[in-house]
Amino acid sequence: MTENSDFYLIVAHDVDDTQRNLIQAAVKSVTSVWWHEIPDIWLVGGGGPTSAWRVRLLPFMQIGESGVFVFQLPAEGGRAWSAFSYLRNWKWIDSTYAAPSGRPPTSSSVTAVADQDLQNGPQRRDRQAGGEVAGS
Repeated sequence: MTENSDFYLIVAHDVDDTQRNLIQAAVKSVTSVWWHEIPDIWLVGGGGPTSAWRVRLLPFMQIGESGVFVFQLPAEGGRAWSAFSYLRNWKWIDSTYAAPSGRPPTSSSVTAVADQDLQNGPQRRDRQAGGEVAGS
């Protein structure tokens, strides 16, 4: 799996902590390229197609009214996103999902991001399809 191959958005609903942990374990067993900063949302690289993710996660959705949606995201060059949050929450998306030929942040860059968050607070960030960046 290359850094910018197929990406999927997994959105779970009405899940409890046990189900959330099982989804996270399944994601980690399939790919090392993932983002999970919002409790019931995962952005993952690879492991598709969407039906494969659904089948993989279905055993964890047999409780109550829980469910899961899996979306295949646009190919490289067509990826756009916007956020207002701390840099640490969107740095991975910017460097791995959205940036052409992106590279995951190193542990030293994550520490620098955390320090910058303390100094600057939440920031706005917009990335248009094709890589154009705006924000501060």
